[in-house]
Amino acid sequence: RCLTIGEIYYNQMNYDSAFVYLNVVFSEAKNTSLKKQAAEWLVEICKLQDRTPEMLEYAEFLVPFANQEENNSGLKTQLIELHDAFKRKTLEQQHHDEIVKYTKHFIGILSGMLALTLAVFSFYRKNKRNKQKLLEMQMEEERYAHKIQQASLAGRLKHSNAALKEKEQTQPNVSQTSISQHQNETENYFEEPICKRILNICNDKNNPIKSTVPISAYADIALTDAQKTQLKKAALKHYGPLFEKLSRLYPKLKEKDFLYCYLCLLGLDNAQIAVMTQLSYRTIWEREKRLQHVFHKEERISIILNELMTD
Repeated sequence: RCLTIGEIYYNQMNYDSAFVYLNVVFSEAKNTSLKKQAAEWLVEICKLQDRTPEMLEYAEFLVPFANQEENNSGLKTQLIELHDAFKRKTLEQQHHDEIVKYTKHFIGILSGMLALTLAVFSFYRKNKRNKQKLLEMQMEEERYAHKIQQASLAGRLKHSNAALKEKEQTQPNVSQTSISQHQNETENYFEEPICKRILNICNDKNNPIKSTVPISAYADIALTDAQKTQLKKAALKHYGPLFEKLSRLYPKLKEKDFLYCYLCLLGLDNAQIAVMTQLSYRTIWEREKRLQHVFHKEERISIILNELMTD
């Protein structure tokens, strides 16, 4: 046992430890072959560590064997096999330890990344829900404000009609033309088939349009491309001068902006416009804000358009 341990330390170049075990074998072993093998390794160690006195003792013991044929090859082979098995087992254990180490490290990194991903996703969902709720609240507030403004606009139109009628009594020829144009630009626009369809859908009390319901739920009542074209023709028919004026004063306006205006002239609010165009509530809300910026006014677009007609 000591010879095997000593050989292992010797092969690993741990000479101090090898010396201790091999010296035990040399001093106490009764087997000459074991003692001879220990002496050979001890001589090599003494050469490396400059231990001349001890080396002479071990060398002297080996002199009688100098010319004798080696007869313990079986033992050497056994020792070599034991050393190789020990070395192989050591390497396997080191490899296993490395695998365990890197596996734990990888699992730790993966767990951290997963936790971070979940935290980011949770924050994103929460932030998205909060934005959606805020947008819904804004849409409801704007719908309420829209109704008030529409009622105010209707009152102003009635007052304007009354003023025109009164003026007609004093200037019948001029006033009659003004009243006719005014009626063509308002009441007759609502009588167009495509406008009637839109108003019937949006004013259906049994199936009201709600900003809390996803846009996709109203896909079946949205305007088709053909219906958008019909609405454009109706708007230009009754408000041609208005849109010519808009095109001249605001060349940056796009077709989608004009579509928004066509629907505003029907008295639709943003939620209803979003449903009819199948665009998100936020997109329609942002479009209104952009048009207000273009017109340099903060009123509802329907009010701004009516003001532009009377300018």
